[in-house]
Amino acid sequence: MVRKFTRQEVSNLTGMNSVNLSYWEKVGLVIPEKIGNPSCPILAYTGEQLLQLKLIQSLGERLPLPEIRRILNFLRDGDYEFSIVPTERDRVPQQISSDVLDRELLRDISYEELEALAECKLAPENQLLLDELLKKNEESDLSETEVAELDRLLEQADRLTLLRARARYTLEQINYTESKL
Repeated sequence: MVRKFTRQEVSNLTGMNSVNLSYWEKVGLVIPEKIGNPSCPILAYTGEQLLQLKLIQSLGERLPLPEIRRILNFLRDGDYEFSIVPTERDRVPQQISSDVLDRELLRDISYEELEALAECKLAPENQLLLDELLKKNEESDLSETEVAELDRLLEQADRLTLLRARARYTLEQINYTESKL
């Protein structure tokens, strides 16, 4: 038999009060089963609904109601109006993981482009110049122009390193999300 939770138990477990629970029922996100006397029923929530309420509670501060509704619809019945996993690997989806506000994810880039970014390096001529300038810098023998060029190349290398890390992170999130299916 499936365990049911009363409104009071759900309130205790989620920290949501009766007004909050009534609101989520009214807007159709989590509708408890009504048991017993129709004029004064006992409201019973499933474990799945309890988890949905916890998710609503977590997302409620960061996402508008329509987005929360799409997420719950997907989780409840696989409604693909909103997809948290790539249905094709053409484009990185807008929501890969449960953290839909993850700003480190690279979006609207193909999987193959992400793989290329994850392995990219400075152009060989820039790497050679950077190596030369770093060696000269160790000897404190850089002109003002060379210092500016070294700074530019170091900034470029830093940006490239961050971009590579973000591409690798995005690939990991895609693979993690796909493995959970």
